[in-house]
Amino acid sequence: MRTLTLIGVAALAALCVAPAGQASENTVLGTGLGAAIGGLFGSQIGHGGGQLAATGLGVAVGGLIGNGIGHQMDAEPYYPQTRYVAAERAPVFVYTPYAPTYVAPPSPPPIYIDEDNGTYCREYSQTVRIGGRARESYGTACLQPDGSWRIVE
Repeated sequence: MRTLTLIGVAALAALCVAPAGQASENTVLGTGLGAAIGGLFGSQIGHGGGQLAATGLGVAVGGLIGNGIGHQMDAEPYYPQTRYVAAERAPVFVYTPYAPTYVAPPSPPPIYIDEDNGTYCREYSQTVRIGGRARESYGTACLQPDGSWRIVE
């Protein structure tokens, strides 16, 4: 019973050591659970004064390990973003806590109705290689009754 009381007091002491305003839920919980589990493991080692020392060491080491794990769980991921300094036009890398995981593809150009045959058409652009050099190709394609697109220009 005395060992469990010592473990509880040591775990509470480990929680009180956390800096005010800097520790969040996972850090505090990790510190407390780590200290309690470390104290339980330490209490199983040795007899008498050696057992008390092992319990105290288990509380300290367990609290430190739990604190580190909880702190990493609380940490926000940072993603690099490139920003440019206006005067020098040199890139400056700034880390921000959020980066979108999905970017929608650009919307296709608007569809219009071809007045000659009443089909839906749209303009397109495509990169093609001509003579080993990349060039932009432009044209118009119209929707066919079977759902395919046919190039008309």
